[in-house]
Amino acid sequence: MFVGVLGAFEAMVAGAPVRLERRQQRLLLALLALNANVPLPADRIAELLWDDEPPPTARNHVQVLVSASRKAVRAAGEPETVIGTSGLGYRLDAPPAEVDLLSFEQDVARGDRAVAAGRLDEAANALRSALSRWRGRPLGDLTGRFAESESARLTERRLAINLRWLDVELVRGRADHLVADLTRQCADWPLHEGLRSRLVAALYAVGRPADALHVYRTGAALLVEEQGMAQPGERLRAAHEAVLRGDPVEQVVAAVVALPSGIRVPAQVAARPSQLPPDVTDFTGREDCVAWLDRAGPGVSLLSGTAGVGKTAAVLHWAHRARDRFPDGQLYLDLRGFSADPPMPVGEALARMLVALGVSTSDLPAGVDAQADLFRSLTADRRVLVVLDNAATPAQVRPLLPGGATSQVVITSRGLLSGLVVREGARRLGLELLPEHDAVRLLSRVIGADRARGEPAAVRELVRQCARLPLALRVLAERIASRPGRRLADLGAELTVQRRRLDVLTAADDETAAMRPVFSWSYRSLAPDAARLFRLLGLHVGPHVSGPVVAALAGVPDAGELLDRLTGAHLLTAVGHDRYQCHDLLRCYARELADAQEPDVRERAVRDMLTWYLLTADAANSVLMPQRMAVPITARPGAAAPLRFDGPDRARTWFEAEHPNLVAAVGQAADAGLHDIAWQLPATLWSFFYLSKRWADWTSTHTIGLASARRCADEHGEARMLHSLGTAAWNQGLLDEARGHYDQALAIWRRHGDRLGESQTLNNLGAALCARQEFDEALVCYRRALRLRTEIGDRRGQGQTLNNLGEAHRELSQFGSAIEYFEQALEIHREVADSFGQSETLANLGVLHREVGSADEAADYFRRALAVCRGMGDSLGVAANLIELGRTLRETGEAGPARDSWAEASAVLAGLPGTDADRLRADLADLTGVRAYAGPR
Repeated sequence: MFVGVLGAFEAMVAGAPVRLERRQQRLLLALLALNANVPLPADRIAELLWDDEPPPTARNHVQVLVSASRKAVRAAGEPETVIGTSGLGYRLDAPPAEVDLLSFEQDVARGDRAVAAGRLDEAANALRSALSRWRGRPLGDLTGRFAESESARLTERRLAINLRWLDVELVRGRADHLVADLTRQCADWPLHEGLRSRLVAALYAVGRPADALHVYRTGAALLVEEQGMAQPGERLRAAHEAVLRGDPVEQVVAAVVALPSGIRVPAQVAARPSQLPPDVTDFTGREDCVAWLDRAGPGVSLLSGTAGVGKTAAVLHWAHRARDRFPDGQLYLDLRGFSADPPMPVGEALARMLVALGVSTSDLPAGVDAQADLFRSLTADRRVLVVLDNAATPAQVRPLLPGGATSQVVITSRGLLSGLVVREGARRLGLELLPEHDAVRLLSRVIGADRARGEPAAVRELVRQCARLPLALRVLAERIASRPGRRLADLGAELTVQRRRLDVLTAADDETAAMRPVFSWSYRSLAPDAARLFRLLGLHVGPHVSGPVVAALAGVPDAGELLDRLTGAHLLTAVGHDRYQCHDLLRCYARELADAQEPDVRERAVRDMLTWYLLTADAANSVLMPQRMAVPITARPGAAAPLRFDGPDRARTWFEAEHPNLVAAVGQAADAGLHDIAWQLPATLWSFFYLSKRWADWTSTHTIGLASARRCADEHGEARMLHSLGTAAWNQGLLDEARGHYDQALAIWRRHGDRLGESQTLNNLGAALCARQEFDEALVCYRRALRLRTEIGDRRGQGQTLNNLGEAHRELSQFGSAIEYFEQALEIHREVADSFGQSETLANLGVLHREVGSADEAADYFRRALAVCRGMGDSLGVAANLIELGRTLRETGEAGPARDSWAEASAVLAGLPGTDADRLRADLADLTGVRAYAGPR
């Protein structure tokens, strides 16, 4: 059986094709042919056939494919044992003559041996035979990631052997036979400098120097136009310069070929390279980075950061300023670690640096190790600057580090390259987004100060939309320059459309100056599991994410290791303990990738994430205010378990951290049609909103929740949302609006006979009426609520309403009745272990006794409330009661203890987040004249 992969895939027996009915059978046989006579484990076969995402039953599928392929081979007249079994895998048993790739490599090896021995005629014949085995694009009719990857690899291999054959023919003096073929190849590969440099040499060798110069100029112009290169590479320039000088043909050929010869280290190398690309025009900011590089001195310095943040620009700006410190030269390489092209091989990088240092191409040693040794020898006692731009991995960089202790290496990378820090002692600086004032300065300088001064607010908005990324700002500046009559504000409005933003930030003629492809190079470097997570992060609409919610989104128990990898690739930034964010443009890119996924994948991930938020918020809500009516949640957790909280402080801290994400999640749930979550999630936020007084967010989330409850015809949810909207309106002084919401909620509760819901709404309606000074009607509502709560046995609710009745009678100066109600409430709070209710009623008794002049009793009540708050870990309650205790002690003339109480309150409040804490700090400042420390924000 003959198997061909150097063109369209074919499997033939006696000249007739083997009938392989299924695509994966053809892929399987191609895979085995590419690894002929080498066993491949079944698991590896499955990974390649299913693009690294094999189904759970992949091993069985592989067995079925092998069995079907053996039957097809047998039916074609070949023994099925040609597909052999070895251990846990399979192999194709075939001599070189039966697999064209094996025949090709056999010819190449024969040619290489002949070149090494100096038998160039034999080498030319062997290499020509190898190239003749190609029939077209390798695996041309097969699809899938594996086929495409192998096709690209084999194509690169053919190009390399083609160059080797051309070199042999040029050295043999066969240039006249090469010109036509090379002309055709340059037309097919117009940007391939290796082919073009050899065509220049061939034309010069046959006496056509003018044509040789024309070929060079055409190629140089294409490289500038298509690739944005300042100048062609070393070999092509060397050929051009040799032609201009009129050098002997042998020297021109020697400048372009890459064949081994008697390699020797030159006795002296006089070259002092100056390879730095030009400094960036209008470079702005980064003073701290430039100063850091100044201080770094000899050794290895690493600048890491996200795509487009300006790493290369910062290094080149510094390097031009510092070039006089390196009299022996400045080397620059773009290692293409994150690029549309493959990363630069180490051998190519070493060869380019050695040639730049004066080593002729004929003197280059064979092998990377020998070249690295020579490079270290040449730089051991010299002061050279080596800029290694866009590095991929530590392994790509290590052989390129100079010898001695006098040279400085500056590396840029989107990765952390931690191995260089650990093993080579590299110093690393993470480059952050430009500070806003520098970003504004950069955009203003590039578009012109007059235009920027005309619309300063628009400039700031454009900077924000570009996420303060220098590359995005420069792309935007070019767009502004091309539209001189366009208002900046109009362009800013165009950028606010998130799904259009990356389209706007695109330079049509250069993908290196467009945000989408620049981001894609980082994304394509990720392993499949990390790439999947990055895509899924585009589904999160909040400003930042925590590790647990990412795990829920990804459907895994823990996402810490994946998050570390995204952070290491600078696609995420750690902004706190287990909390991450990416800038707006990366969020847009991630969202585009997420939208390209299958709808069921997106929907499942979004539901799992929102369910995690719902269940965790419900757990926090039940700890923060256990007396609240439970939210009827039927959702079940996914792979990532929701959080649990051991006290109100931890619950409140979680709510504070997740607050903007939770608000965004409500809207996302409604937009996704998850209307059950869209009303249940606001219901779980009630206690946090009540304590933090975030009225705008309370109203917006519950308005969405109300619409969603109505969309899914859930009248219980509708009544809860109306009840909560009434409470938000009452607390904002919108008493008529509150009354309207409460009346609608009551109608629903009564229609369904829900006495618990009715009693809660009556209780709150009574409070709203008290705020309107309508005490008679308020007392009617409270008494109805108390009766209902008594009938249904809601002891916790009875305590709450009795407390409210006490407050109403205190407002009416009916202090005896107020104390009676407070005492009844306190008894019930103790009975049901409602610590929150106890602390509230004890504090109310303290206020009442202070009002009637019983300051000693008031202080005692505040101390008791304080003890309850300490016991349940309620830091805000502790601070509030310390403030009131201090106020009471001051009224009794105990100024010292009052100050002590306030000092303790200030210490408790230090660092506590939220508007409630801010209000208490303001109260404390009014009492003491000293602003309490709010802690880091």
